Amino acid sequence: MTEGLGFYKDVKEGEFDPFHASNNAPPVVYFGSDACDVGGVVLLLNGESMSVMENWRPGKTATKEGAPWDPRELVNTIPGMVVGSAEHPMYVTMKEATAAKAAAKKKSKL
Repeated sequence: MTEGLGFYKDVKEGEFDPFHASNNAPPVVYFGSDACDVGGVVLLLNGESMSVMENWRPGKTATKEGAPWDPRELVNTIPGMVVGSAEHPMYVTMKEATAAKAAAKKKSKL
């Protein structure tokens, strides 16, 4: 559907295609593995770059040129990106609501 529109360069047989759909698999494998210790994260996969989304904008980004990611590499890469990124606003709101509820409960016991 988007072929020939100039978005992607032509890739010769046997070369790494940074926009091939199979490049989505390594993060999926990582998130489904026992090695994954992060959750509630949305990734933007864009060619050779992978970014943790901070609400609607890309946050911390990792890039690997010329080859697809291996899920084993992501054991350190994704958690490092998540630690350095802003917390999603939904989780901030949930924590604020929990703190407010706890404060109200404590106040009612006084």
